[in-house]
Amino acid sequence: MHRFNTYLVESLRYIDEHFQTASLYDLAAKLNQTYYSLSKNIKKATNFTFKELLQEKRLTKAKELLDRTQLPITQIIEEVGYDNISYFYRIF
Repeated sequence: MHRFNTYLVESLRYIDEHFQTASLYDLAAKLNQTYYSLSKNIKKATNFTFKELLQEKRLTKAKELLDRTQLPITQIIEEVGYDNISYFYRIF
């Protein structure tokens, strides 16, 4: 269990630090885990998938940038890691 806790902490830190370009495959490689088992364990521990955790981080950062800066929405969308503006509008 201790090892998984380390993986979970590292996973959450990875999302926090690399949310613009984060990928489950990259994270699994960094942690020397299969993406499937890492994904399953993240879901089991947090009740959220990697993708959901990543999306929440990106949307939280986008909201923060909207509130605290004068950046154009297109730049904010790009800065938080989305490349599809209509998708961002749908989920935001």
